[in-house]
Amino acid sequence: MKTQKTKHKTQKFNFWLIIGLFSFLFSCVDQEPFIDSLDLQKRVEAHGLEFISLNKNEAKGLKVKSLKEFEIYLMHISGKSAPSKEVLDLYKKNGYDLSLGNLTKKVDLQEDNSSSFNPTDRIFCLHNPGSVYAKLNTGNPLVKMEVTFQYGSGSGKIENYDGSLSGITAGVSLGKNTLNQDTYPTSSGGSYSGILTFQIQYSIFFEGIGTIYTSESVRYRVRVEACNGIVTWAQIVE
Repeated sequence: MKTQKTKHKTQKFNFWLIIGLFSFLFSCVDQEPFIDSLDLQKRVEAHGLEFISLNKNEAKGLKVKSLKEFEIYLMHISGKSAPSKEVLDLYKKNGYDLSLGNLTKKVDLQEDNSSSFNPTDRIFCLHNPGSVYAKLNTGNPLVKMEVTFQYGSGSGKIENYDGSLSGITAGVSLGKNTLNQDTYPTSSGGSYSGILTFQIQYSIFFEGIGTIYTSESVRYRVRVEACNGIVTWAQIVE
């Protein structure tokens, strides 16, 4: 037969056991399920982005707190969804108070080109040096690609080229870039033409998990008419 003291101890134990179970259950309500690097990789690649790595010891880039916010940002940078209030809220949490108009504004590739020469001037085709500057769209509507290159030493080759990013570049950087020139002018005319490929890298800090590094390739077809200086650009969308 249980004594009064034993009964009291049993009731006290049961009471704290119940309190402990309730505390555990309620603490799990708002928590994310377990997330591993393979799950994150699959989510990144589903949006056409390359998964580079996950660094659990770094806190860099645009900050997200949940899988929902992570998906919102992936859809935004991959250009698969129109910017929304959710995107605005995400940037606002990271210190960027933006308007929807700034997010949805498109830059016309033809209107935004400029060069160091006047196309109405006389051009001596292959031997006339020049340089071209353009601000181009990327997959992320907040980030622009600024490109310059020089040509016209007589070789028919684009001599030097460089690229940089502008706009809201939080957690965004420029990786490797290549130029594949496939059209060459002659002394009688023609054009400089090729494909520019830039690697744009993103770092996303997922609270409690670490920094996820991703990237995407952005490609442009560029053409410069050697004898009149007319420049045309087009982004190549797969």
